[in-house]
Amino acid sequence: MSAINKARATNAWAVSQFRYFFGSFKWSNRELRKLDKTTKRVMRQFRCHQYGSSVERVHLPRSEGGRGVSSLEHVYEREVLSTTAYLCGSDEPHLKEVVQHQQYMSG
Repeated sequence: MSAINKARATNAWAVSQFRYFFGSFKWSNRELRKLDKTTKRVMRQFRCHQYGSSVERVHLPRSEGGRGVSSLEHVYEREVLSTTAYLCGSDEPHLKEVVQHQQYMSG
């Protein structure tokens, strides 16, 4: 499998599994960084990323010379922001109640 297909497979299979839970659980940046490190370790283990290669390039887009693997920290931020925008902009009465409840709980 080529490097681009490995990055696509990681984004499609592994990152999408986390994306499902990002709206349900609160994740700390420390936990997300640890998961990103684990991803890099597994990539090295299966020879998708060499030991001497730049670690920063893993999350850079391929158009900028990187591997193109999504960072879980950035995916989490985008997912939370898009969910919040959807809930706040919805005209659905039940979703408005969810937003009101969340605002009440957060103070």
